[in-house]
Amino acid sequence: MLFIEDGDSYQINLVKESGASISNLVTFSFESSDSSVATVDSGGNITAKGRGCAIITCTKGSCTDSVYINVVTRDYTGKSCDFTMLTASGDTRTYHLYKQNAHNYLKYDSYLAWHGCATCSLTTVLGAYNSNYADMLPSSVIDGPEKATVSSSDWKREHVTRSLKQQMPLSMYGINAILNNYGVSTEYVRSYKKKEAKADILSHLQTGNPVIFEVRQKSNITSEKSSRWTNSYHTMIFLGVLTNGKVLVCDSVDRNWSDNGERIKIVEIDDVMEYMYSCTSFNTSMYFDGAASDGGYIKVYE
Repeated sequence: MLFIEDGDSYQINLVKESGASISNLVTFSFESSDSSVATVDSGGNITAKGRGCAIITCTKGSCTDSVYINVVTRDYTGKSCDFTMLTASGDTRTYHLYKQNAHNYLKYDSYLAWHGCATCSLTTVLGAYNSNYADMLPSSVIDGPEKATVSSSDWKREHVTRSLKQQMPLSMYGINAILNNYGVSTEYVRSYKKKEAKADILSHLQTGNPVIFEVRQKSNITSEKSSRWTNSYHTMIFLGVLTNGKVLVCDSVDRNWSDNGERIKIVEIDDVMEYMYSCTSFNTSMYFDGAASDGGYIKVYE
């Protein structure tokens, strides 16, 4: 399973069971299921042609194998849009990507505009991994899976009792708990070292599964505040890693450095990890209660 940016190329490599490389690929037959998405030449070189999914099949005699190709463009825009991909098992998975201040969410319009990054991220992943919630809006997640998972007193505090400014988004712990409660397998990494975390995240993304994470305004490199990703704290999703090494970031907010209100930003992973942070205390608050106990990243599994 590969993510390729529109216009990029990728060379298929074949190896024997012993691990030795096969250099003469012209004795194999290569075919693309959709040449408008990706083409492949007689030497196994794939060229991305347009947004969508294709299967590249390699055949020799009675032996055959396939590579699932997802060509990504930079035009996933608007108040909401869909990102559909082929998984490593050849299944189709669709992520619904939401803009948190789209004002399409009825009674929770103001809450989601102010605090909705966590709910939008949760909704995107929950719908992609549990078909029962595939068409659920972020506002319905608040009244449904969130309300059913958190304590009644906590839910009322954040959605009824407190003023809008005082209300808090779901914590990373809360997102993880709700996903688990609705049949989505995860691993929540709360404390990490940057080098190991980067390798771990990239390795996980190469399986075709996403990573939910949180950033803050403070740079881990300069210790200065930046509005690159947020003016406070913000939850987003790594949807995949491209063959060119860049990552796909699902962001519920428009950015002044990103054209056309892109829901998916294609960036270097270091550009994001500069603002990610670890938990320093591990409480079980379902809602954000400070950087010391909220942060880290969540690996999602099929």
